[in-house]
Amino acid sequence: MLRNYLKVAVRNLLKNKSQLLINALGMGIAIACCLTAYLFVGYNIEFDSFHSKAKTRDIYRLHSHVKSEGQDPRQVIGAPYVVGPMAAQDFSGIKRYLRYALDQVGVSYGSNSSEEIKSFYESVAFADSTLFDMFDFPLASGSHEAFKDKYSVFIDQERASKYFGEENPIGKTLTLSFTGGVAKQFTVAGVVKDIPLNSSIHLPIVIRFEIFEEIRNKVLPTWQDWMLPAIFFDLESPDRTDQTAALFMKFAPLRNEVVQQEEVFGYSLEPFHSALDAAQVQWSFLGMPIDTRGVFVFVALAVMILFVGCFNLANTSLAMAVGRLKEIGLRRVSGATSRQVMTQFLLETLLIVVLSTVVAWLISRAIVPEFTAMWGMPYGLEDLSGLNLMLTILVLVLVVSVLSGLFPSLLSARVQTVNLLKGYAKVQGFNLFSRSLVAL
Repeated sequence: MLRNYLKVAVRNLLKNKSQLLINALGMGIAIACCLTAYLFVGYNIEFDSFHSKAKTRDIYRLHSHVKSEGQDPRQVIGAPYVVGPMAAQDFSGIKRYLRYALDQVGVSYGSNSSEEIKSFYESVAFADSTLFDMFDFPLASGSHEAFKDKYSVFIDQERASKYFGEENPIGKTLTLSFTGGVAKQFTVAGVVKDIPLNSSIHLPIVIRFEIFEEIRNKVLPTWQDWMLPAIFFDLESPDRTDQTAALFMKFAPLRNEVVQQEEVFGYSLEPFHSALDAAQVQWSFLGMPIDTRGVFVFVALAVMILFVGCFNLANTSLAMAVGRLKEIGLRRVSGATSRQVMTQFLLETLLIVVLSTVVAWLISRAIVPEFTAMWGMPYGLEDLSGLNLMLTILVLVLVVSVLSGLFPSLLSARVQTVNLLKGYAKVQGFNLFSRSLVAL
């Protein structure tokens, strides 16, 4: 039975090649726009998803709630760097902590005697020795344990290739030049595999947080520093999160005394995998999801374009149904039920949508790189979870097929057989619905 449906559907579509081409291209553009908009949705849905949920289940971010005169309350994802060790020492229920910050640092390697000195200005991350214990950052080479050494440095695969080409970087020396003319030498102890762009923690080059403390102490007093690192805590009892967060209020007077432009009025501990709202965050070293307002705008535009495509396909299907009334009559006389007639028309719509999806995929391969380039966002469909993307495409195909094919198939199936045989049958409601679709 299904084979017969398919044969008839393919035969009818091939009889109307021009309409098939127009529908496939029009709907393909609409679906391509939806895939492009889904890029932002998927970016946020899969944010930090490469970390094991089991490993990060009890890890929480510290949020400082601040307010300034004449402004709405905002959040700072972080606190003065002394808060981490002080809280771990003073508060029960904290197993370990991790501080994370970024800075722009001069990086050089090579020597006058052996090779030319090459220098770059790079973003360098600072993290405590618990970094690789609390989070999943697989290595291409080296050992996680080597990060326990204060003067070890880990680099990502991009920097490893940029600095050393095909050479093994392990054991090589990098010189980092910090603010105030301070320069220190570090030994490459590991190469971190590439981290997805939609990650809160990035490790282009990462060294121990103690170096950050040394450098910042030369510039600003501890509680006055505006560059507050993000602090993560691994809690023993997550069910007592609110009580633990309340204990941090002991640090608020120390901060407010030296930074009078804003007031810290509260702290909260948020689960690592909880959603982040960029619009509510005043400052953070962490990477952030795309602002939900921007995501909504592009999704709304994509949905509107998709509806235009669905209306166009439904209108075309109605027009084709009018020209196939005799065929419908013959099928009904030979014993076909209304349900079978509906199935035939829905299947034909489904085939058009499947073909449109193939066209959409080809179009999106050209659209997406240009779209993301506008935002300086090196991210594409290939960076999304394959399973999530396939499910999204499947849902799109089903939704579009139903929206585009259901009404034409219902009207076609409702035509009376007697009227078809007498030759004056018509699809009731065609004019009104068709004009409505054109107007929409």
